Amino acid sequence: MFDCQTAADSGKLKLWSRRATFRDMLRPGEISSIPITDPAPGLFDRLVVLRSATVDWQVGMLGAEAAPGRALALADGLSALVTEDADAVLGALLLDTAAPYAEVQPLMVGVLCHLVARRLGFDAATRQRLLAAVLSCNLGMWQVQAALAQPGPLSPALAAVVREHPVRSHALLRERGVTDPLWLELVLQHHERPDGSGYPQGLPGPAINPLARLLSLADIYCAMVLPREYRTGIRAQQAVRRIFLARGQHVDAALAADFIGEIGVFPPGAFVRLVNGETGIVVRRGTPRRESPQVSCIRSPRGSEYVRPLWRDCALDPRFAIADVLGRETLSHALPALWTAAH
Repeated sequence: MFDCQTAADSGKLKLWSRRATFRDMLRPGEISSIPITDPAPGLFDRLVVLRSATVDWQVGMLGAEAAPGRALALADGLSALVTEDADAVLGALLLDTAAPYAEVQPLMVGVLCHLVARRLGFDAATRQRLLAAVLSCNLGMWQVQAALAQPGPLSPALAAVVREHPVRSHALLRERGVTDPLWLELVLQHHERPDGSGYPQGLPGPAINPLARLLSLADIYCAMVLPREYRTGIRAQQAVRRIFLARGQHVDAALAADFIGEIGVFPPGAFVRLVNGETGIVVRRGTPRRESPQVSCIRSPRGSEYVRPLWRDCALDPRFAIADVLGRETLSHALPALWTAAH
């Protein structure tokens, strides 16, 4: 199993110094002295290490350092972080504006797939293979990621690479020694659609592996909510609405219901305004009522910044109900402070 903590301590996995990371935001002095369901120490650091390790593995798969089995260890590492604190991991990924989309997207897709697959009763071994597919399904277009980060329509050549990348990823994995039939099938089918409009084979819904349908759904959601180098993501509420409207066409209808039921319309990392006028960030999805999450408020009704975020449970007081979902804003508080807010 990939051990994020050991990797961080040993220094074997190097963070890319040319990019800002969450570690730059970790300011212990801002952590509240009254922790409430706070993540374990170092969780955000370990997530950064896992992201860097995933990038290193993907680059290695394209060259002489291919190690396909490493994907299973990375999958275990991501599963461990999700099991430890899924809300903190989801929120950290959605709030990450420093790392490129191509680095954040597979981890967020993986988190969402893990949560929904667990909800549906898939065992740990199957979820591991699903996450290995998530981390490797875009290998076939990895070398053009920089070109895909530009605004405007794709050139015919780039569009062809995008459309062919499931086949290329599938072939590359087989060349590198991957023989697991489920892993390979999920990579090949992750852009197929229930109505037959997907690619590369245009398969109808019943012919698509259910886990490939889940991977596709999570990928569609992340493509909408995550920012790219040339645009901001849309609000999660809008993304959920589009998924609801697309059920039975671009997304599996039953999976859409389970997906929305798992993450809710106010996922961790979303900026919201409460009925009392405060501005905050969702940090817990709320159990069992997903429509009543827990929020870490960062600004007063008058717009002044709180020195330390204040914790609000939307289910406990009508004043703390969510009145509006806001667009992405600049975050001045450190991530640990958001998840350890004071009463």
